[in-house]
Amino acid sequence: MLSSPPPVESQDALWDWFQNEGAHSFAGARTRLAWLARRLRARVGGTRPPVLDVGVGAGTFAELALALELDVHCVDPSARAIEALRTRLALGDKARVGRAEALPFADASFAGALVSEVLEHLDEVILARALGELAGVLRPGGWLVGSVPAREDLGANAVVCPRCTHRFHRCGHVHAFDAHELARRLARAGFTLEEASERPFPCFAELNWKGKLGAALRLVLWRLGVHGREETLVFVARRGA
Repeated sequence: MLSSPPPVESQDALWDWFQNEGAHSFAGARTRLAWLARRLRARVGGTRPPVLDVGVGAGTFAELALALELDVHCVDPSARAIEALRTRLALGDKARVGRAEALPFADASFAGALVSEVLEHLDEVILARALGELAGVLRPGGWLVGSVPAREDLGANAVVCPRCTHRFHRCGHVHAFDAHELARRLARAGFTLEEASERPFPCFAELNWKGKLGAALRLVLWRLGVHGREETLVFVARRGA
């Protein structure tokens, strides 16, 4: 069993480091984020529709969204990550410091939103608030696209602090999801889950030859319907009218 979830400030400290000094850790996310960006672009349609990126990581989704002619806005608790994004992509106040459970944007501001590898970090109360906030800032009929680890065994990724012996997930995850659990959570916030699938997203450019062979094998097995570890549950949901 994992110990109780880490407090919010501990999660913030963890992700502030990952998104700044440890930004290289997001290099392997590009394939997944490109897939999600294309999915979101196809759903929202129109000319430069406004979309929201919740949890900016290394800013990869924002770059991809701009290339797809989306009017991208971003929010993240890390002031350093937001400032870097403002400077690099000239987003100005479209990139704001804030939290998923208290989004600093007006109601019905966006045609779509991305929430990728975020929901698994939120405790029970904050998860419900965050999904409610996302429903609020989306227009009626707006689209929510995202991802979570698929059917993760939280205990298998537990580590122990050598100083205090507190046992916790090495990446701060506190929730595991399958499609049924995800649909249930989304429905409570007024969303209908329209697509959900488990798939690998290997980033071949970041792998050595041995890693490439393993990733290629996982893709072949996935296409044959054989699911393994380290797959991602990607989803598309729609806010009620």
